[in-house]
Amino acid sequence: MFEDALLNTNYLLSQTKKQQVLASSPKISAWVSANAGAGKTHVLKLRVLRLLLAETLPERILCLTYTKAAAAEMSQRIFNDLAEWATARADNLREKLSKLLDRDPTEHEVNLSRQLFARTIDAPGGLKVLTIHAFCERLLQCFPLEAGVPPGFTILDSDQAFVFRREAITTTLREAYAAPNSKLGQALKSVVARATDENFDQVLVELLQCRQWIEDMKDLSYRSGDSTPFESVRKAYCEIFAVHDDTTHKGLIHKQANVLNITDLQAAANILLKGGKRDVKLAGLLSKAAESMGKERISYLRKAFFTTSGRPRSDKQFISKSVRVANKCMAEQLTHARNNLHTLTQEMLGLETVDATLALMCLGSRILHHYDDAKTQRAALDFEDLITKSASLLMENNSANWVLYKLDGGVDHILVDEAQDTSATQWKIINALATEFFTGENLNNSVRSIFAVGDEKQSIYSFQGAVPERFADMGKLFSKQVRDVGQIWKHIPLTLSFRTVKPLLDAVDAIFSNKKRTPGMNLSGMNIYHQALRNSDAGCFEIWPIIKSEPPKNVLPFHPLEDLTPDAPADVLARKIAKHIKNWLKNGEILQSQGRPVHPADILILVRRRQPFGPKIVRALKNLCIPVAGADRIALTDQLAIQDLLALADFILLPEDDLALASTLKSPLFKFDDDDLLLFAPQRKTSLWSALLAHVDRKESQNERFIYAIEKLERWKAFANFIPPYEFFSKILDHEGGRAQLIGRLGPDSADSIDEFMNLALTFDQSAPASLQGFVHWFRDSMREIKRDMEQTRDEVRVMTVHSAKGLESPIVFLPDTCTAPGGGLQSSLVDLIGFEIHQQQKAAPKAWAIKGSRALQPIANGLAKITSREEEEHNRLLYVALTRARDRVYIAGYENKNRRSKQCWYDTIWDGLQDNLCLKHDVGGDKVWRIESTQTQEVLVKSQINSTEVPVVQLPAWALCKAPQASQPTVLFSQSCLESSETNPEMKTSIFAEKKSQEYRLAETLFTSPLNKELESRFLRGRLIHTLLNNLQMYSHEEYHGIAEQYIHMYGKSLGTQTRASIIEEVLNVITDPICSSAFEREAQTDVSIIADLISPFPNDPPLKVSGKIDRLVKTSDGILIIDFKSNRYPPETLNKVNPTYLMKLAAYSLAIRNIYPSVSVRAALIWTFRPTVMEVPDHILHNNEYRLWSQHKSNLDAH
Repeated sequence: MFEDALLNTNYLLSQTKKQQVLASSPKISAWVSANAGAGKTHVLKLRVLRLLLAETLPERILCLTYTKAAAAEMSQRIFNDLAEWATARADNLREKLSKLLDRDPTEHEVNLSRQLFARTIDAPGGLKVLTIHAFCERLLQCFPLEAGVPPGFTILDSDQAFVFRREAITTTLREAYAAPNSKLGQALKSVVARATDENFDQVLVELLQCRQWIEDMKDLSYRSGDSTPFESVRKAYCEIFAVHDDTTHKGLIHKQANVLNITDLQAAANILLKGGKRDVKLAGLLSKAAESMGKERISYLRKAFFTTSGRPRSDKQFISKSVRVANKCMAEQLTHARNNLHTLTQEMLGLETVDATLALMCLGSRILHHYDDAKTQRAALDFEDLITKSASLLMENNSANWVLYKLDGGVDHILVDEAQDTSATQWKIINALATEFFTGENLNNSVRSIFAVGDEKQSIYSFQGAVPERFADMGKLFSKQVRDVGQIWKHIPLTLSFRTVKPLLDAVDAIFSNKKRTPGMNLSGMNIYHQALRNSDAGCFEIWPIIKSEPPKNVLPFHPLEDLTPDAPADVLARKIAKHIKNWLKNGEILQSQGRPVHPADILILVRRRQPFGPKIVRALKNLCIPVAGADRIALTDQLAIQDLLALADFILLPEDDLALASTLKSPLFKFDDDDLLLFAPQRKTSLWSALLAHVDRKESQNERFIYAIEKLERWKAFANFIPPYEFFSKILDHEGGRAQLIGRLGPDSADSIDEFMNLALTFDQSAPASLQGFVHWFRDSMREIKRDMEQTRDEVRVMTVHSAKGLESPIVFLPDTCTAPGGGLQSSLVDLIGFEIHQQQKAAPKAWAIKGSRALQPIANGLAKITSREEEEHNRLLYVALTRARDRVYIAGYENKNRRSKQCWYDTIWDGLQDNLCLKHDVGGDKVWRIESTQTQEVLVKSQINSTEVPVVQLPAWALCKAPQASQPTVLFSQSCLESSETNPEMKTSIFAEKKSQEYRLAETLFTSPLNKELESRFLRGRLIHTLLNNLQMYSHEEYHGIAEQYIHMYGKSLGTQTRASIIEEVLNVITDPICSSAFEREAQTDVSIIADLISPFPNDPPLKVSGKIDRLVKTSDGILIIDFKSNRYPPETLNKVNPTYLMKLAAYSLAIRNIYPSVSVRAALIWTFRPTVMEVPDHILHNNEYRLWSQHKSNLDAH
């Protein structure tokens, strides 16, 4: 059996090899239809390599891929092969080329292959492996004037475009609200009247996705010379919905109310009263209609003539046979009135649909106007602009011929990957480029080709404009163009799967064998057929029973409330899957084809939608300590770490925000609990912040954690006003340990969220005025998401949607979300009007708003039916993609809620296709399952057996085991003066330097005092407040000093006592106004001068000393430069010999650095003591002595903090 399978495998492989060689031939144009796992990307790579070997210039190859990741992977594969060719041994190189060409390479080809890597790297513009959007961006950058786009434009990413659209919507709604009687205002009223609160946003979102339709309608109105906007469009829509041009709502109401006059109504009612029960009921309605007028009468008539669903009553349901026979004239009269009312109702509904659609069109036109204006002001384009403007440039623009002429000399071969997902407009761009290959003088040039590879069965991106039928249509179009000029065209199917084992592929064929059961899968009319290369590997296709909702439990009244509600089926299934995986990992379940135990990274769990099952399965896996990568997309605003940071920002911006402060205090940044808050929150009569400050002010309430929190928050409030958002959060997260606190409490998964949050803060700083409030508003409004790379190699279970899994594979795949049906068709707000053409130049199908009740109109019904049909077809293709991600095993599961599973769900589709092939089994836990499986018939070579030949061990020389010596450079980091201790005893035993592993040294002074000491509370805050006032008060007049200082201290020094705050103001004003210190506060003086310098050592062979710090004041005087260092010590020394040596060495370092910058200028240094305003100038000889101490001290390796 194994030998037969091997022969069959070799035959399939040889046939596929021939197909690949044919498809990659540079002499033909080819259209490749490849099954999942058949090596589409590999064939594309082979064709590029063969084109390069055929001496095609690298820059003349254009390879279009669907995603950036695919483009990067394709480029990497190509360059990897070229790099191997450049360095391979001669015999290995010939072997590689022989496999590629299916023949022996010529000597020229061998020599050329070694040069291709360098040629491709050096090619002008490089090898063009691009997404269609990246190509269009290059195209427009080359021809901005011809395309009508700003030169040097930027590209809006999806998040930026979302913000721009939101701003455009807001601006439009404000305009409409400000002018309610304008056309825009009336349009808004009409839209609001017909849209519920829930779907108003949905309507606008769908509207902005139909930009081309709005542009078409605006173009029609312009071409028709309408005196009022969309006048001709309204006429066209009235014709579609069979509404007369002069019809008005008022006129239709009058006609409906008078389908029968009062006399006829009364006469009919009197006759019907003599009939049966149904006739009597009808008589009552007609009598009430006769007694009422206008809309009220219409309401009674509709109840009389129509069913509750709005359809006309049939003759049998209308008037009893006996009454109808006895009163033929009356019966005919009522029947005519019924039919007439139905016609008028339809016309009224059509008129309302036309008016609603036109109102929406008016609103959308204005929104797009503001959106385009915003892009123009910023010289930006969005992704849709790239496609539409490129298509216009190549096809409609007056310069199109010129552009194509210029491009024609730049591209000889076009290759399209994942062609089934290419939209109609993108195909127009490709067609415009390729058509030039086969016209005019190009026919006399060397062979030029078009190549595409795709699979209609995997077209799952209809929301991005993909239409699977277009893949075959474009193949036919290009086939005709190529053959018309006598060149070779081949349509090549690739059916051999290199990925999936035979049992799984047989199951896929069986599931999709019935065209009626799975529409949208057999577009070519041929049966779906897969061939498996892995015929001898074990495989398993297993179906689990559906988890159904349980009835409410019988519990006693005193039981907890949670016992009253049974577990949701989705939760039960999530726990079951997690337990199943846990047992695999615990018991060493063997993956037979690999000959090893199952790893978490082998498992891929696919869901149709992220909610509701995605978070449940992630939670269940984490509860059992199973490594899981988490969701593939994460909404940042839903992450606890981000919510904590935003709450902190809210408090900083508005300290009276009690909820923000409470959230911040309970976050990992402060770790308060409810008991902490209960100490001061419940009895408060002011804000929570004021209550916290008052609580700390009470001596009996001293608490180190509370003081610590107040000091931190005050510090953060202080620098939030002066630094951009990125620096603000960077200080909190990185400088003060906030990142470690958040990750330590919330887990490593929060790291990605925090990193992305910081990236966005940096982006905001670079693109907008740097304000914390602006950033918080922008961030919350943009609804940012993290898109995780799920191709990572970490050993974790992956959970993602089927759309995200496109292009990925995994040994084991779970499909737990199989009992929901394709949804959304009837919820669509805008539907295509199938078969209607409003004008010849339209580029998109006309659309209409499917308002409530409009489903009764045939054009709307046809459009909704088309949407439903499309969704059902894509639903089936999505199942195909999900099933073909697996290499070895597939597990099908599902759950039902109270409403039972939906029709046409995946579970039923799979069961119907496989029920004749399934075998009933019991899993390890004894649960019933249905299975299709095969055993391993091929011996597996375990990794431990690979390359098991003993290799002689070579002893490395000693130098190879030693680290290379590193040049060391001592570094001194000076602290900012007023951030030092407020109290320093000159006699204190102070260490100066601390050696670190990297041989960096830190020079700083720290006083260790109890935070409960009231006199010294918040000592660092006191220093910062003094420093800030000294730096900024000089900008104001003398009369303003006290008021500004008092206002600042009151705002940022609330945690300090009243006496402390008063002493700070007094101390600062004494210094600024003291004549002795006046030189430090001249307007020419520079404040907080950052300095970094390499000081040359006076000792031979010593490395330079790197100094980094800030000079409080740098004053340029007539005779030189004066360096001033502020000190806020409470009891300053009276003489220089009592000054802390650390201070003198700092001034010495600063002086030496400044002298290196200004060698010909006299440099002096001084200390200013703020407690009692005193200027203490340091003589040159003391500075010189301390310069030597800088080098001598670090050698003694003393410890300082």
